[in-house]
Amino acid sequence: MAVAILTDSTADFTLDELEELSIFMIPLTVTVAGKSYVDALEITAQQFYELLEQSDTLPTSSQPAPGAFTQKYQEIKDAGFDEVIGIFLNSEFSGTYNTAKTIGESIEGLDVYCVDSRSGCGQTQLLVERACAMRDAGMSAKEIYEDSQASVPRARIFFSPSTYENLVKGGRASKLTAAAANILDIRITVNVDELGKIRVADKARGVRRITNAMVKQFSKFANEFSKFGAPWVKFVHNGDLVNLEILREQINKLGIDYVDKGISLPGATITTHVGTNAFGFAISTPPPLKK
Repeated sequence: MAVAILTDSTADFTLDELEELSIFMIPLTVTVAGKSYVDALEITAQQFYELLEQSDTLPTSSQPAPGAFTQKYQEIKDAGFDEVIGIFLNSEFSGTYNTAKTIGESIEGLDVYCVDSRSGCGQTQLLVERACAMRDAGMSAKEIYEDSQASVPRARIFFSPSTYENLVKGGRASKLTAAAANILDIRITVNVDELGKIRVADKARGVRRITNAMVKQFSKFANEFSKFGAPWVKFVHNGDLVNLEILREQINKLGIDYVDKGISLPGATITTHVGTNAFGFAISTPPPLKK
């Protein structure tokens, strides 16, 4: 049985990465600064950052239409696949997963298994890359689906925003809290928990202390996940590469074994919530490739 891997544009793979990993992608539509773009195809992450900084309002996104999913599934079927693993944006953020699942159940001759990543960006990337590794190892769609479902709670993403501006715009922080935090140079770490909710994980005064807090979060989850093997880690930033490299250097000093899956540039999903010039990491258990 030939297994296809499908995700949406909020996993933030580049077009080259999609081709290299043989991943099918269905894009969302992003509206920023008064103009709509087909995510990943008409606007890159870097272009999105530039437009966001010029906009006074938060961007919005629209999930793919049901017909777009029907067309994408037919494209996959026509390419010779009979099974699909779809890993999609957190259903708390978008209806993309539910639409993918509903339409997938109606496609004849194609077995579609859909996974709610309960996150986005680098965390979803890791889940998709795990699925690709299992596909390449010859595992069936059902095996990949069952493992991916079990692995969703064993994945996390942590971000430190540079300002509270987008959190205020999105109603996740008050103007008073933001003003006080800016005066006192209070930084926070935001994460998406196992229920798909955006939470404040840590608060600290200054970027050095919040980086130390993220290192502790890394240590906590890396040690917890180590029983499954060396965890996979994706480093993420949308403008603050300097502090990201400091974070990675401090993590490496821990001496904890992990698989570095590189750097990802978050697109509209996370950047809309936390703003630009944020940095952090995503972590997940590795795929079960060794029998």
